[in-house]
Amino acid sequence: MKKIYTLISCLVLAIMALGMNVNASTGSTIISVDKVVAGEESSVRVPVKIMNNEGLVGATITIEYDQALTLQSIDSGDAFSSLTMTKPGDLTEKKINIVWDGMEEDSSNGVIAVLNFSKPKKAGSYDVKISYEDGGIIDGNLQPVEVTMYNGSITVKGSSEGEKDSCAVNGHKGGKATCIKKAVCTVCGKEYGEVDSTNHEGETELRNVKKATCTEDGNTGDTYCKSCNTKIKEGTVIKATGHKGGKATCIKKAVCTVCGKEYGEVDPTNHEGETELRNVKKATCTEDGNTGDTYCKSCGTKIKDGKVIKALGHKFTKYVSDNNATTTKDGTKTARCDNGCGTKNTVVDKGSKKTNPSQSPKIKIGQKLQNSVGVRCAITGKNTAECIGYVGKKNSVTIPPSLKYMGVTYQITSIKTKAFSENKNLRSIVIPSSIRTIGSQAFFNCKNLRNITIKTPYLSKKTVGAKAFKGIHAKAKIKVPKKQKKAYQKLLKAKGAGKKVTIK
Repeated sequence: MKKIYTLISCLVLAIMALGMNVNASTGSTIISVDKVVAGEESSVRVPVKIMNNEGLVGATITIEYDQALTLQSIDSGDAFSSLTMTKPGDLTEKKINIVWDGMEEDSSNGVIAVLNFSKPKKAGSYDVKISYEDGGIIDGNLQPVEVTMYNGSITVKGSSEGEKDSCAVNGHKGGKATCIKKAVCTVCGKEYGEVDSTNHEGETELRNVKKATCTEDGNTGDTYCKSCNTKIKEGTVIKATGHKGGKATCIKKAVCTVCGKEYGEVDPTNHEGETELRNVKKATCTEDGNTGDTYCKSCGTKIKDGKVIKALGHKFTKYVSDNNATTTKDGTKTARCDNGCGTKNTVVDKGSKKTNPSQSPKIKIGQKLQNSVGVRCAITGKNTAECIGYVGKKNSVTIPPSLKYMGVTYQITSIKTKAFSENKNLRSIVIPSSIRTIGSQAFFNCKNLRNITIKTPYLSKKTVGAKAFKGIHAKAKIKVPKKQKKAYQKLLKAKGAGKKVTIK
């Protein structure tokens, strides 16, 4: 009997080896658990091997073994020497994971691990299964590798021929029949009895699964035994979900976000389409206007009433002298309404009275002048002056092209040295076309000066002093006359404008 059992075991192992060689010839990687026949020792060593290894940097495999087996320890094998093996912390579980990982590919073949089990006391065959999850085994390019897996087993022979022969007298013992297999005697290792149609220990599958829709019931699916094709459990009905999501508008029903069909009713209060203004009226100087009523273009419904815009009233700011002043009387000046209604307004042009040449005041060179917004100037000649600074509170300044004093108009032709230096409040300035020269450090360290408009075309390297624009805002924007753009870009950079300053 021993010889026959040994011969059968050898045949089984040879068949498995033949199968593995066939797979290896196709080029696929193989990881297998040996089928081991227990010896006289109290423990059984079960090798886990790899064949046809094309190079791996990581692997996670799952070992699942018979409930009757006890795993004592796990040893590293000769293969995977460049990978680090991580063993499970708890060996009492009947399903464990072993992990290998490393920085470089390992293409070695052979034993990657040895599972050390306690030898079962009863004779029989005990399964040791191996598996892996998708993506659990990766190559040097971090790409998943498909691996062929072969399960193993531990076979424990009967203690003696006499014990085996006793089955013929006393009957077979132990083992458990399934829906497709008879029980295996734990004494002699032979099948006996009948299959158990109620014991479905193999894999199961779901059939007749039906997903519930918005309008139709579904089903979780019936559970079938894959081994004997028997229905084990009826599926459960899943109620129709009903339509969901979407939003109705004044002209359209809601569209279900699940099935894409319309449902319900339109919503006359939801105007999500375009709108338009009707009954818009512009306010004039004497009549109120209206912002216009808002209407839904889709359904024509008024959504919102417009608001009244109060009459503007006349506005006069652009007065022009009527040139009717005399040496004894101020003249008048006239402006048309800024709103464009055509209405005129005439007022006294104070200070326009002409000076009698014989009575003309003597003007001193250096006489200081100041306009209404705080721009300060000094008389430099008969009809010329220079800008010497600013004392106003506004951060936006426009230097006037001229100032009028004692009936005489003085053209502003220059900006004095350090005129605006260290002015931290100055953010914007306009330099008029009358300017011929800009003194050194005129705008030195005006850190917040971001916008400069230069209208004069007369500036040059000789007429603009050193560091005139040194220390202005790093990202300032300077607008210059188009014809002088190229020359001014070079000039202003040379006079202190930073690299990030835009000159256009």
